[in-house]
Amino acid sequence: MSDTLTASNLRAITSCPTVRRCVQAYLEAATFAKLQHERMEPIHRQAMEFWKPRATRNGRPGDIITDIRKLYQCDDEERCANIYRDVEEATKAAGMKVTRPGNCPGLEAESLVRHATRAVLTAACAHLPPPLDDAEAIYRQLDTPERLRDIVVDMVVQSGGVSHTPTLAGGAA
Repeated sequence: MSDTLTASNLRAITSCPTVRRCVQAYLEAATFAKLQHERMEPIHRQAMEFWKPRATRNGRPGDIITDIRKLYQCDDEERCANIYRDVEEATKAAGMKVTRPGNCPGLEAESLVRHATRAVLTAACAHLPPPLDDAEAIYRQLDTPERLRDIVVDMVVQSGGVSHTPTLAGGAA
């Protein structure tokens, strides 16, 4: 058996109902994550602009950090705690929910995308001949598992294998 992923292998999985459901779930998770990030961005920006955290380099204050994802560069724990508190309060006020207190809605949405990506790859690989049927091995070998996910998603969408492509407006694309 060949260990090469072929177009024929990829076409074979587009008719699988499980793969189609996983692709639909991935599309919904990706749309939700994009929406959460769009909702979180102004909340993050407002907190960062108010508290103006500075990166610390060699024990000295450096540049002002504008991206909350870089807040780990700030050694001022009180300032960081205030930023996270403000963000949490603003997300609650905006009606955004998380599964566990203290979690960020955007990061939880990204986690859904990772789980959906793994589900797409696992479902797709289950319909491939050995040794391509080992989803975990393929996942580890690819420099970017998202590349295979994107190929599978594109092929399923193009084949009409999803009920609708979610959009931020909530309708079909």
